Amino acid sequence: MKNKTIAIIGCGNLGKSIANGLLDQGIPPNQLIATKRNLDNLSDLKKKGVHITTDNVAAVSTADILIFGLKPYTILDILRDLKPQFDTTKHIIISLARGVNIDTLTHVLGNEIALY
Repeated sequence: MKNKTIAIIGCGNLGKSIANGLLDQGIPPNQLIATKRNLDNLSDLKKKGVHITTDNVAAVSTADILIFGLKPYTILDILRDLKPQFDTTKHIIISLARGVNIDTLTHVLGNEIALY
């Protein structure tokens, strides 16, 4: 994870827990990006030095590891929208969406990108 930037797209409660865990494990806050439509809920991460934004495209273009903490009913549309931004040689995608399996994600994104 050294020198890798991690973006948590849709940083709700689970995403915040992951961000805090990463910080507790020594990941520098300047290597973390958290996105959410309403940034008010991310003020505690901002105070710790995490970059927060509403811009998923910018977060994806900056990060190496993409953690998607989106609701199951929104993740596929967001992935389709962001697909042109994904770099198959750089990005690792991790989905936290309950009930959305790897086969479904692969159907949307293809086999070229690392999915977890």
